[in-house]
Amino acid sequence: MPLKLTKSKSHSSRDSIHCTLGIQMESPPLVLLGPPEVSSGALASGILTLLVSNKTSVPVESFRLELIRETKNHHPPASHCADCAGEQEVMQNWNMAANSTFAPGAHNWPFSYLFPGHLSASINTRYVTQKYYLKATLTYALGSGLPLPSRPEVYIYPLELKRALLPGADIVHKRIFPPTKLVATLTMPATLSPRGVASIEIALTGFEQGDGTVWGLSKLSWRFEEHINYTVHPCPAHNTPERSRTFQEKKIINAKDMYQGWKSIDDQILIPITLNAAGYKEPTSDVDLYPPFQLQIKHFLVVEAIVNKRKNASPNGMGNARILRVKIQQPLTEPAGLGISWDEECPPVFESVGPAPPAYS
Repeated sequence: MPLKLTKSKSHSSRDSIHCTLGIQMESPPLVLLGPPEVSSGALASGILTLLVSNKTSVPVESFRLELIRETKNHHPPASHCADCAGEQEVMQNWNMAANSTFAPGAHNWPFSYLFPGHLSASINTRYVTQKYYLKATLTYALGSGLPLPSRPEVYIYPLELKRALLPGADIVHKRIFPPTKLVATLTMPATLSPRGVASIEIALTGFEQGDGTVWGLSKLSWRFEEHINYTVHPCPAHNTPERSRTFQEKKIINAKDMYQGWKSIDDQILIPITLNAAGYKEPTSDVDLYPPFQLQIKHFLVVEAIVNKRKNASPNGMGNARILRVKIQQPLTEPAGLGISWDEECPPVFESVGPAPPAYS
């Protein structure tokens, strides 16, 4: 990733001496592999750069770098309360320099931080937004007689933290529909990415009953849904039952009605489905955010099949047709890439190496 530099504008016509701040990330994309209970986290490392472009050394009172997690509630219980609207947490603080003088040129400081595996990923929804960023602040030492800016130099570098589940073998779901002998078997991938395409196979069996009744498939519909559940919790100063609210939303990401296109083999019907996760609109990955910003986003595949009796139909029409409905949760996370976490890429330390084999006599 190229080095990004920012140059603050002078705050007055006398401000002729200034510094330029920049951050260059050296680590790969920040991806938390696996569920929060077992994830080893994501390692972030980079270089903080201070560029003195003038010919005169610059006195600095303090120079620090902060890693901040900021959460904003877009539906606060009390609109005038800053605590209800969100929170800001300094996760790590690095004091790079204090009461120092920097000569003209570039000055670099390496930094690193291990994001714990239980953290939630970056979120950007209509209900709540959570983001991570690095904030570098340089405060000049005033009183030296140099035309220095009165305001500190501030540079913000956004970080995107993602979560991904490791791909595994396909999962088979089976549903039985009594009192008939109809059985639905769905073969689905273990996980799906927001921009991915999955091949799903549906097998329906039991169309020929023991009493001579024969069922037939008339229509099959499927849809991919996104369920959002967000509960607003006020701050302790405004904690009243009236201020707690829950928002529920359901989105249809993709859907299709099928009247043909399946294959019949003896007593079995095979229906292939190509599921595009971003059919109508790109969905949001699964989210499980805990209070006070309680947000939960899950995805489900809903399949409905209409079957009717082809033989032994009832004369009065009762029970001659049925709707078979299956609803299965489909995990939706970012792609895992090679699926190698940071701790598996690191070489072993001295304590991890076992004793050497015995020497030959």
